[in-house]
Amino acid sequence: MNAQAQLTNLETPILLNHCQRRELSAFEEFVNRFQKPVFSIIYRFCRDIAMTEEFSTQVFLTAWERLARANLQNSVSPFPWLMSIVFEQLQVWEHSAAKDIPADGNRVESIGHRLDQLRLEDRYVLLLRLTLSFSYDEIAEAMSWTRPMVKASLHWSRCELKNCLLPKIGSVKAI
Repeated sequence: MNAQAQLTNLETPILLNHCQRRELSAFEEFVNRFQKPVFSIIYRFCRDIAMTEEFSTQVFLTAWERLARANLQNSVSPFPWLMSIVFEQLQVWEHSAAKDIPADGNRVESIGHRLDQLRLEDRYVLLLRLTLSFSYDEIAEAMSWTRPMVKASLHWSRCELKNCLLPKIGSVKAI
């Protein structure tokens, strides 16, 4: 079995140890494991493939720079830590003048427009919960928030989306 195949079979905490020792092949496997969900969450903000690819690359470069000093020994998954980097990069993007989001159609534009009106933090929490099925504790870790702050943010965001959708589709029981 070659070295890359051996890395593919490693449990995530052991792979992280290799990454923290700056083993490039281990980091390549790390990227392979986490690039799809990272890309997915970023795309929901950017809505542009090329921008999402560039953004994802920046997230993983930042992760590579920080891995050696990251405290991940007791972590079952590095995902909340990685999502905290995504959020940090989203904050930089949010404040840049280069933000240009294309519209994808009326219904998507309405929901997307309402999402864009939410605070960045609330959008991110909502997408972590609904898209990646993060637990309240995982979101709290990724955001450096308390669990009650996460719950309040989710509640507020869902209410805002519900208010946006009610006039368009009638009554909504749960979002």
